[in-house]
Amino acid sequence: MIRYYTVPTDTDATSKAFAAFETKTVAAAGQDPKDAQIANGWFWGWYVVQVLKDASVMKGGMNRANITIAAHQYQSQWPLMMPGVKANTRGKLDAYPFEAGQVYRYQGASGSNPGTFVKDGALVNNEGGLKNWANIING
Repeated sequence: MIRYYTVPTDTDATSKAFAAFETKTVAAAGQDPKDAQIANGWFWGWYVVQVLKDASVMKGGMNRANITIAAHQYQSQWPLMMPGVKANTRGKLDAYPFEAGQVYRYQGASGSNPGTFVKDGALVNNEGGLKNWANIING
């Protein structure tokens, strides 16, 4: 499998401090810190906040046009991103925010015992290479 970010409960979480902060905050809200969908919400929420921050400082402030522009032109880095993976968009030139990932194998899961991720290859990095949908389908 390809992973481009970790979640707080992963044994190899890339930022132990942020993982602890997220786990504590989720638990304090009465939610299950082991729920992968909550972790996924934090992940995507990070980028929504980045887009809103960027839009808020543009001429005209927070409006639909600036939010659209900001979503197509941001650079940000989720604290639990895999090493070597960047998150950015560059308008019509490169619309894909994540173009890299680390190859892993998931092993050891059985019954109620969770498995673990084990690196099983090199970082696959297409940063800047995918560009946009037309580039993908027209090759």
